[in-house]
Amino acid sequence: MSNPPKSVPPADPPQPALDLPDPPPPGPARRRGARILRGTTADGRIGQTLRLDPGAWEQLKVLAAKERKNAHDLLVEAVNMLFTHRGFPPIA
Repeated sequence: MSNPPKSVPPADPPQPALDLPDPPPPGPARRRGARILRGTTADGRIGQTLRLDPGAWEQLKVLAAKERKNAHDLLVEAVNMLFTHRGFPPIA
């Protein structure tokens, strides 16, 4: 006994291309008409990348877990300690 051939559903008809606006040019982001730096949060903080070797990254994560904090909070604490050590107010 041979099985009857399975019917193949018809292919979807081609859809027209969406007419999307061009993306904004690269440069500073705008919020409510004021110029701000790219990567700035709503409360005005600016991002900074920190690259660590794998051992330091792991040690930071272990310390954060032991203290029940996140790594970001520990890094902000470290920046404030650096400021204080160098005679600046801890404002991070």
